[in-house]
Amino acid sequence: MRLNKIHNNTKSFLIVLLTLLLVAYTPDRNKSIKPLNAKKIYKNVSQAYIDFDIISMKSSLKIDIAGKKYNLKANIRIKKDSVIWINLNHSTGYPVARILLTNDSIKVLDKIHKDYYKGDYNSLMKKFNINFSYNTIQGVLTNELIAFTKKRKTSKVFEDYFSSIDSNMYVIQNFNDRVIKKQTKKGKNAFMCEKTIINSGTFKISDIIINDIQESRKLNISYSDFKELDNFNTKEDSIVNSNLFPEKVSFKLQVDTNFTNFDIKFSKVRINPETKFNFKIPSSYSTEDL
Repeated sequence: MRLNKIHNNTKSFLIVLLTLLLVAYTPDRNKSIKPLNAKKIYKNVSQAYIDFDIISMKSSLKIDIAGKKYNLKANIRIKKDSVIWINLNHSTGYPVARILLTNDSIKVLDKIHKDYYKGDYNSLMKKFNINFSYNTIQGVLTNELIAFTKKRKTSKVFEDYFSSIDSNMYVIQNFNDRVIKKQTKKGKNAFMCEKTIINSGTFKISDIIINDIQESRKLNISYSDFKELDNFNTKEDSIVNSNLFPEKVSFKLQVDTNFTNFDIKFSKVRINPETKFNFKIPSSYSTEDL
């Protein structure tokens, strides 16, 4: 009996000791991350951008709109700060659409219905109440930091943003959590929350979350499966590896109780290839405004 009691006491002591050791030597999940303000985070993220004049991306798209699913193939070409060219085909090969975006115009060839749509970003900005521009689209496609809710120069915008650390990731947002809770509690919901989550090691963007509380709209953009690009030289003055590029980008849009999922998987990414941005409008197409 006494031996059993000693054995039980010893066992209990070892369990308590092991627990204490685990607690003592389990590092704080944010302890090793140096706190940085939003402006400094933006600077580091900018150094991690892909350096390109032209980027070409072959990709597959999976779209789910309220349960209706579509599979497409896309060729995406970007001439930095100038032109975005997108050619869409059905997964079986037949042409669907061609899109040409410039700094001040949007052009779409609907190859199924033989229609040509043209417009600009102002109408889309009014419709969606978001900083929707050429730079927004280019930034989202190339994993760059975007201020969706403000129109000022990006580098200046982030001087006003809040920064924090969560699960070894940097977080920058236009409102801090305390302000959001306070405004929501008061019933003041006419504002849009914007949060960007950034890998603290690579300074690549992991997630973007935009929450339009008043309109019950929420957009999540997630980047994953980062790979090093072939035949690409990292910037000499960069403190991080700037040739990492996500193979997957996922968009999840919620409007009230309706959901739209949009997934892009890049199969081939080329930097500064010789390429063209052909966009010819057939005379047989009818023209409509966006």
